[in-house]
Amino acid sequence: MQKGRQEGEEIGLQKGQRLAAINLLKLGLLEDQQIAQTTGLPLDEVKALRSDQPH
Repeated sequence: MQKGRQEGEEIGLQKGQRLAAINLLKLGLLEDQQIAQTTGLPLDEVKALRSDQPH
């Protein structure tokens, strides 16, 4: 039971990090490296999120 809860919390944290990165990308004020540092996401994931955003 505890393991399932921990996995759920990790998934929720990852979703929150991705959402924060997407919102920062939409603002267009920060570089990918800054967004990675701010959100804790890997730089390659931030770059992938950027490529998914409409131009």
